[in-house]
Amino acid sequence: MKLRGAIFDLDGTVLDSMPMWNEVGIRYLTDRDLPVPPGVRDKFKTMTLMQSAEYYHNELGVQEQPEQILQDIERTILHDYQHTIPLKEGVREVLDELKARGVRMGVATATARGCVEPALERLGVSDYFSFVLTCTEVGRGKTHPDIFEQSLARLGTCKQDTVVFEDAIHAIQTAKSAGFRVAAVYDESSAHEREEISALSDVYLNHWCEFQCE
Repeated sequence: MKLRGAIFDLDGTVLDSMPMWNEVGIRYLTDRDLPVPPGVRDKFKTMTLMQSAEYYHNELGVQEQPEQILQDIERTILHDYQHTIPLKEGVREVLDELKARGVRMGVATATARGCVEPALERLGVSDYFSFVLTCTEVGRGKTHPDIFEQSLARLGTCKQDTVVFEDAIHAIQTAKSAGFRVAAVYDESSAHEREEISALSDVYLNHWCEFQCE
């Protein structure tokens, strides 16, 4: 795959962070010795963090107000980005290869900058990227192409020479519709959409070690 620019998603693509996101709601309960209702894990997948906090208070009888619950959840998330979340296996080698080839790289993520930067610095990969751009800063999520278009402008590369690395189907659909080439990266959290993701993308990587840069 020939390229001059690369736009990397973070969670599930560069970082192996989806297990944390999938379990953070349950951890709030278990850390406080509270019962975990059947089916609540799937319910949390459809909620924002604030909606989850309201659910704890209104439906599960947690005494703290939703605002305090949200702060406690966010503190747990920040701790994991600062201390425990690892890189996905093989991604560092790909970053090394792209850097050696002079490929310009940036991060486009829905995760807050306050979590992103400590993780990248702790893992020793922040210097690979010329910028980090978040959906909050752009003002729109990845169902809109704004974050990819703004990332392209920051890279200063042509769209046909730039690849978006993503794991989530909605972001892949958006990038493809905007005319980007997409390399999809397998993550267990999206395994149920594997066939559809593979069909949508230009390249599908079951593991980072499969990536080849011509």
